[in-house]
This record gives sequence, structure tokens and C-alpha cells, in this order.
Amino acid sequence: MLMEKKQQPKINPRDLNDYSAAALNVGMQYGSEQNIEILPVNGEDLVQSMANQMQTMLQDKAKAVERIVQSAEEGFLNHDYDNATEFTYYNAILVNTNTTVDPDLEKDIRKELDVTPDSHFDNIPINTTIATIQVPTNVYNQGIELLNSIEATVLLDETYHENYQNDPTLTWQYFGSRTGYFRVYPGYRWIPPIEDLDLYDCRVRGWYVEGATSPKDVVILVDMSGSMTGLYVEIAKYAIKKILDTFGDNDFVNVISFNETTKFIQPCFNDTLVQATSDNKNLIKDALTRSVPKLEPYGMADLSKAVRHAFNLLSDFNSTNRGSGCNQAIMIISDMLTETAEDVFGELNPNQTVRVFTYQTGREVDGPTNLIKVACENRGYYTRLATISDVEEHVTSYLHVLSRPMVNKRLRKTVWSSVYWDALGLGLTCSVSQPVFNVKNETMDKGILEGVAGCDVPINELKKFTPPFKLGVNGYSFAITNNGYILYHPELRYLHTDGTVKPNYNSVDLAELELSDTDDVDSSKWSSAHLVSGKELRDEMVDRLSGSVTMEIKHMFNDMKRVSIRRSKYYFTPLHDTPYSLGISLPESYANKHLETPALFDQEPSDNQSSADVCEIQQAARLLFGDGTLGQTIIANWLYCKINYSSSERYEGEEHVARFLQDAAKKEGKLSSTCDTVMVNHLIFDANVTRFMPDYWKLVYGEALPR
Repeated sequence: MLMEKKQQPKINPRDLNDYSAAALNVGMQYGSEQNIEILPVNGEDLVQSMANQMQTMLQDKAKAVERIVQSAEEGFLNHDYDNATEFTYYNAILVNTNTTVDPDLEKDIRKELDVTPDSHFDNIPINTTIATIQVPTNVYNQGIELLNSIEATVLLDETYHENYQNDPTLTWQYFGSRTGYFRVYPGYRWIPPIEDLDLYDCRVRGWYVEGATSPKDVVILVDMSGSMTGLYVEIAKYAIKKILDTFGDNDFVNVISFNETTKFIQPCFNDTLVQATSDNKNLIKDALTRSVPKLEPYGMADLSKAVRHAFNLLSDFNSTNRGSGCNQAIMIISDMLTETAEDVFGELNPNQTVRVFTYQTGREVDGPTNLIKVACENRGYYTRLATISDVEEHVTSYLHVLSRPMVNKRLRKTVWSSVYWDALGLGLTCSVSQPVFNVKNETMDKGILEGVAGCDVPINELKKFTPPFKLGVNGYSFAITNNGYILYHPELRYLHTDGTVKPNYNSVDLAELELSDTDDVDSSKWSSAHLVSGKELRDEMVDRLSGSVTMEIKHMFNDMKRVSIRRSKYYFTPLHDTPYSLGISLPESYANKHLETPALFDQEPSDNQSSADVCEIQQAARLLFGDGTLGQTIIANWLYCKINYSSSERYEGEEHVARFLQDAAKKEGKLSSTCDTVMVNHLIFDANVTRFMPDYWKLVYGEALPR
């Protein structure tokens, strides 16, 4: 409760003329309080409470994506294909632009869009009614197939808007089409990262690829016989790089060159498949362009030997139970094949359980080729790559073949991504996505995947559920994926000093950041309190366990020039229905207690709502805001209440606090059930204890208060 306290002892301002003195004064105020308790921290309950809130928020985002999927599938179901359509749309690159070109062939999609800066989107000018559509440079922005697909998804704008009204914490919502376009909401003008060169293609982004297919084990065979010279070999190398870009952390891959013999492109990865992490993919890409030993075409191509090697590699790796346990595929890149290896495929792939995809480089093709036959007889797909630009456009063709069983059986899955840098400007984020099927009866047997729908979850939104005051001094939270990679962590340094993103920032393992001082120590020499290594912590979290461990970690400070050893207690639990796990770290020696303050609002609410006396709520508002003028009190932008105001009434910081106190006073003292009662009570208690500070500062500094 808020109440008048006994008069505090006077302090000579001449002896207390800096902020250290102010801190001491505040400490004395807390020490004089009669109605506070020091209670032990229950780490298991704390991390579970935070995880429950995160799970609720993440599931809200998944439900928003489900509504987008339903709307998109309904649109494709009701759309009749028009070979002469002249449908127009808001092209994200062309909106609010002018041109001097005459005639302007893009005038119908060069529209004016009313936009307003929004703090929720880092002050990017947006339109919350209309979605804009980005089309990659290598796709014709007024093609008939593309326009039909855009017209079929026109109702998504309404669904986006309804989602945003229901949950204003949403950021970007989107639909990526198999035809290449990217419908994103809220609408805004797309600014390519490179001037006048838009290389963004949603179909090769992780959220699209993982949403379109299941995890896969893939062996890529690249022809290095004597005919693969000049442009042919350059197209092949570029195609391998782009195919690798479509693989994610749940995929396994390797690349083998073949002529009379077979050879792994990257010697470090001989005789196995490797997880398609950023580091591993980059090692393979580097091997493609190395000068010593250089990848040189020579000799004749022995397809049978190469295919047998690929099947044996897939079989051996699958027997280790380390693979994806789902799709298996072989990709063959060549200018031509003189054989089809029919006997090898018949022996090792009699049921076509391993799909085979073929890519033919070059223009000189007369009639059906062996590459077409190999793909068709093994339930795969044939693709012509005549030029480098063809690679960009056709490299993802295999995705829609691998997705057919999922589409035919209507196997809906929700996919959560690893962390990535938001291409639209909101920093580190993860995303949730689901596939969108063509559900027309006449196309059922074709298994058509129309695209992938999703929405972003900025990492800063997740961190709001682990406010610093609950973790204490030097306490922190972190989260990892099912592969052990960091989703967020205070020691994840993902930016260079110039603000650019570091390479491979999204494949940093937890064991690389939680550096245990016991990693190189014999466990028999540990103290009676069992200490674990960073790898043991990581393994337990990857195994989706809940529990706690104690670690002595190396803590770096002073720009990583110094290191200290700190013993901390770690508590962790999985975030259900996602691949993520949440952990918190609390220093063992001084983070095992917390302050229990007097409660203005009930700690154990009835009818799921805490309540307080209206007069006391009004008194609390006066303590925080004085005469009611906002801007005089600075309040941490924490998630005190998850109130779904409309997007036009978004409140943060002190505005947020003022609004939920005002609402509680209007509702006979009842606090919204979405509020964190403990956090609200702490805030009001702190405001009460520090209420003397403005007068104290005036006494010390006069009217010119420091800022």
C-alpha cells in the first residue's frame, strides 16, 4: 500500500554533492522501510514463469500465421486464372517514385502510397492498410503468372490488418510466392541494400526454404570432366553456391566432383555429410574457388562410379542416425551425360526413395538428354542453366518437388527459424512460417505449393519477458535453438564496430559463449558442489530438458581486456511447440535473494484480476507523474502489461504505465489480467521510496537540475 512514512534524517547537502551521495540517500530510504522482506529466489519457478509468457506470445504469432495461410489458400481456391490479366499492385520498389523514361512501361505499378513513420517499426514510414509487393530483379514484375498469383492473394491485406489490430506487438507479416514476389505488411517503400540493385529473393531465405520442405540429406555431384570448361564450369560453381544457400541448419550436405574418379570438394569433409551451417557451407564455397589445389576439368565422366559413391555415402550416414531422418536427394550438375547409370539406380534406388535432380549447364542441347531421363526415372526434376542469370531464377526448383508429398497429404507444419538479421531493418529477429497449398480438387494430384506465409518475432520482443529487475545484478537470460545455436545472449557480439553484421553471427554455439573455467579440469578435482562445463549445459538444453546446473564461467570485461571467474547458477527449460530453449544465469553468491515489496495490487487476484483501492491507484499515478504531465518521469520500457490497444494507440514507457493505471482506476481498481502484478507493485513502491529525490536534487543543485 502507499502510505506516509516517518520523517527521514536530514543530510547535509555539502557532504553529499554528487550522484554517489544520491545513491546512498536512496539506499537509506530503502533501509528504513518497514514493510519489505528479503526472500530466496526460486530459479526453477522464475525461468518457468518467463518461459510460459514467451510460449504464449510465440503461439499468438503462430496463430496469426495460420490465419494468413487460411486466407491465402482461400484466395487461390477462388481465383480463376486469367491469361490476359492487367491486374495492378503496389510495387514496393516503385511506390512514391518518379521516372523520366517515356513511355513508362511500369506506370501502372508505380503508385503513390501514404506512409507515416512508426516507432514500432524503428520509425520506418509505413502504411498499415496496404501491403506492398517486392519482386526480385530476375523476375518480370508484370508477368502473367505473377500477376495472377498477386491477384489471388489480394485479400491478405485485410487479414494482415486484422492480425495487427488483434496483436499490435506484431511486426512484419508476409507471404512469399513460388513465382518470386514477396507481399509484406505493413506496406512501405523497399530500399535495396545496394543502390539500384535488388538481390533479395524470398525463395532462398531460410524461413521460406524450411517452410517449403522438410529436413533433407543431399549429395551434390558436379561433373569435372574435360568438356566442363569455360562458362560451363563457372555456371556449375555458381549453382552449387546458390543451392547451398537454400540449405538450413537442419539439413546435411556434401559436394563431390567426378570424372574417372570421385573427389570431395572440401577434403575436411571426406566420407561424410555435414550439417549445413553457415561455417560449413562457406568452407565448401571456398573450396570451389581455391587456387591450390585448383578444381580443373579433365578426363571422361564416369557417372556410374559417382552415383554409387553418392548412394553409399547417404546409406552410411543414415545408419549413424545423425542425419535429417527425412528426405534424401542426389543433385547432378553437368553439361551432358554419355550414360544414365540405369543399372546402378535400379540396384540402389529401386523404389525411387532418393530423388535425383539434374542441372544442365550451357546452351548446346539437341532434343531429350540423359540428364532429363535420369531425373524423370528417379522422381526428380530437370533444370536448364544456360546462363548465370538462370541460376538465380531456377535454383529453387527442387524445393517444390520435395514438397509434393507434404502438399498431397496436407501435412501442415509450423517452422521456427534460427536468428537472422532482418532485411527490413528491425535488427535481430526470428520468424515463424507455414506452407501455403493449392487446395483446388483439379490440382490435388500435382501437389502445388503456392508459397510460404510467415511473420517476424524481433528478439527484443522476446527479451521483454526477462526484465533485468527479475534477474538482478549480473543476472541475464539467453535462448538457443535445437542445434545449440544462440538465439540471443548478452555476449553475442554480432556487429562490427562500423555497424555491419559479422559473418556467421547466427551459427554461434552456446558453448562458445559460456566459457567454463572447468572445461580443462579433471572433474575429480571439483568441489563438492558439482560444476559442469558449457558443453554439458548446452547438451542438456538441446535435449529439451528442464533443470539447473552450477558453472564457474570466465567473464570478460573492459573491452575484453580482462577476465574474472564467476560462479553462477543456471536454470533452463524448453519453450514448448518451438525448437527453442530458455535459460537464465544468476550469480550464486549474491543473486539468490529478492526484494518482496508491499503490494498495492493483490498478489493473488480473484477472477484472474488483481485489484486495489481507486484512491491509492490515483495516489500512485501522482507519485509517478506529479501533475499528470508525461515526460517528467523516465520509466524503463518493460512489458508491465500486454494490453492489446489498437495499432493507432500504441503506448510505450511512461505512456504505457499511465494508460494501464488509468484503465484500472476506471474499472473500480481492477488491474488488467495481462499485467505483471509483481512488476507493477515494484514500480509503484520504488516511486514511493524515491519521491523525495526531486526536492533533494533542488536542494543540492538549485533549480538547474542535472540531466
